Amino acid sequence: MLPPDLAQKALKLLSEGNSFIITSHVNPEGDAIGSMLAMGLVLAGMGKQVSMVLQDPIPQIYHFLPACRRVKQPPIDAQQEASPNVQESFDTAVVVDCEGINRVGRRVVPLVQSASRLLVIDHHPAEAPFGDVEIRDPSAAAAGELVYLLLKQWNYHLTPEIAECLLTAVLVDTGGFRYSNTSPRALRVAAELVDLGANFTRVVTEIFENKPVSSIKLMGRALAAMQTTPDGLVAYSTLTREDFDLAGAVDNETEGIVNQLLFASGAKASALFRETRDGIRVSLRSREGVDVNRVARAFGGGGHVRASGCTLNAPLAEAVNSVLAEIAKQTALSTAETPSHE
Repeated sequence: MLPPDLAQKALKLLSEGNSFIITSHVNPEGDAIGSMLAMGLVLAGMGKQVSMVLQDPIPQIYHFLPACRRVKQPPIDAQQEASPNVQESFDTAVVVDCEGINRVGRRVVPLVQSASRLLVIDHHPAEAPFGDVEIRDPSAAAAGELVYLLLKQWNYHLTPEIAECLLTAVLVDTGGFRYSNTSPRALRVAAELVDLGANFTRVVTEIFENKPVSSIKLMGRALAAMQTTPDGLVAYSTLTREDFDLAGAVDNETEGIVNQLLFASGAKASALFRETRDGIRVSLRSREGVDVNRVARAFGGGGHVRASGCTLNAPLAEAVNSVLAEIAKQTALSTAETPSHE
């Protein structure tokens, strides 16, 4: 249960708003997308004017979710037109699954800042407070878990479509209930969402077992190029523009590859480096002993202790060396911080 006064402040903020922008972080995954779509459907159901905006496109594996096609993108540059009907200003903004305002992307930040009120719903440790009302709980498995608890506290009647968006959020951020953030509360939330009409089998199939052929080919190229550090503690790989072209894939089809790298025996962390027009994007995952959020933040990124990301404006080889050096530094720091049991 959320603090009652905080839930009421959030309800008041949303009730008073008329035109809304709802957004999340760059390179969005299931929690960001599911939480955003759920909030969009809720506010539209309340009769509000709603624009759901993301800087990066939604990966194909999430296109089964309701309202996905309503999500818009801002223009990439001054010469490119935005998606139809992207407003320039709003009276209220809702940012989900985002620990800092800059994580929404440079093209979305001005739209969020145009709003006079801001609600933040997130489960990351905050870089710094940036909302008028913040619902933030790092113990939550997903932002979608917090969205559900908020709606439940309001006695809001969830439709099966909204429940399915939130179930997607929880399933993705717990890795199908395999990650260490899978708490009793997360499992209870998932069960309640299924009770409310979310199709568990369909969600699992769509996000874990229904990938485009191009995505599978891209994963093959990444796995074939996989390397480990000399101590075997880090498994990493790279994807160049040529790899994307040969696989016929785009950047948002890389989801899940970095998790596969972490399957390497003895690896405590994994990193996937990929060339994009914005620079070298890096996805990071870890097991006990490496805080990849610290690694990502060293390069202006962020995320969780076990799953984070960042973007470097550097040549690929330089980015690899810099990030691996930072992982080694954080591994050594973690080892030094771990108390001895001798």
